[in-house]
Amino acid sequence: MVNNSLIVSNPPQERPDAQAIAPAFGLTAAEVRMKANYSVPEIWFADHDRTKISAVAETLSEAGFNVAILHAQDVAAVPSQEDVRSFSFSDSSLIFNLGGTELELAYNTPCIAVLCQPHQTDTPRGSKSASDSLRDSIAHSSQFGGTSGAQQSMHDLMFGGSEEQRDRAAFLDIFATSAGTVIRLALFQDEVDFSGLPAPLPNASNNLVMFVAEFEERFANVRLDRRLVGMRYRQRPTVSAIHGAAPDPRRKGYSYGSTALSKLLASISEELSSASQSEVSSRLAYLTTH
Repeated sequence: MVNNSLIVSNPPQERPDAQAIAPAFGLTAAEVRMKANYSVPEIWFADHDRTKISAVAETLSEAGFNVAILHAQDVAAVPSQEDVRSFSFSDSSLIFNLGGTELELAYNTPCIAVLCQPHQTDTPRGSKSASDSLRDSIAHSSQFGGTSGAQQSMHDLMFGGSEEQRDRAAFLDIFATSAGTVIRLALFQDEVDFSGLPAPLPNASNNLVMFVAEFEERFANVRLDRRLVGMRYRQRPTVSAIHGAAPDPRRKGYSYGSTALSKLLASISEELSSASQSEVSSRLAYLTTH
């Protein structure tokens, strides 16, 4: 339910005693170690009884696990991503073009940034990255005269693309407070015009890395969370259902792709019911970086 409290892993885990808490979760010590080694924050336990939540969190802490307690409302309250189309650096601020509107952040603005760069081998088999597809479209457009349809395809690839590609794309989320409201600016690697960089490169992934470096250098009060770098995706529940074999709920728990997490997120908010793993993970990373 929306009034649930959540126990969220807060990596890195140093040297936790997996054997000590394995029985309480109905897991083997090896399975607990696998969960502990996952570098991305994820929900480990949920309950509406806050006394129970506190007791479980204390048990985990005593066993050496680094966890945080969040309220479900906290996760729901994280703002949706506002897509950045382009940007420019001035002497005192970073100016974002959000597709018709501009937003300016002074370099002394306190920020939390979450960098998500999924593991490359997690790209769906047989699919192309947005940058590869864009390159093919440009080549086709040049060869055959650049029809309006080809131009529209290029626009779709740069500023949207398929939902699957976007769910697995690299991005930087910037959280800041503007006029008393928390804002969340998202720079998706294959959708941003990086010409605002001092020396942009042909490769989109390198440009994202360069932007992050420039952003860190100019913003003195930024806390950059890199725990989603190298993130491996978990399968969605429908994959198991197709093959007629449900995953062991004790082992999966609230891991992304589990039925339990899908039900939990749907009970929190409609927006989260269809959220990608990177979207949920970025919210949890932001909330545990405070």
